[in-house]
Amino acid sequence: MKNFILKSFSYIFHPVFMPLLGVAFYFSKSPRDIPIEIIWAKLVSTSILTFLLPILLYFLLKNIGRVQSIFLKTTQERIIPLLINSIIVFLMLRKVFSAYEFVELYGFFTGILISNLACLILALLKFKAS
Repeated sequence: MKNFILKSFSYIFHPVFMPLLGVAFYFSKSPRDIPIEIIWAKLVSTSILTFLLPILLYFLLKNIGRVQSIFLKTTQERIIPLLINSIIVFLMLRKVFSAYEFVELYGFFTGILISNLACLILALLKFKAS
């Protein structure tokens, strides 16, 4: 039972879901009056860039033989997905979330980018970090 609960949390709070959950939580709790069209545009762009695109790129990397499984067992397998994810998050910071318009979300995605880059550096140093 304990193992099931831990695995459930592992899947619910997976890094692929967290940016979308963070943006949805921000817009549900933000006291600002933001037009619903802007909210939907930000949610759709976040879901495409942080959920759908990484999954599609994973299948591409699996088909060309760069990764063996979803768990990325070796540090060599982690380098390309971390690099791709860092580029995607950087593009989100530049194009989707302005530092002047959505300061909180800009900080949230800056933290995601910094943690991605830290994991990338550790993977390059042959240290497996999650």
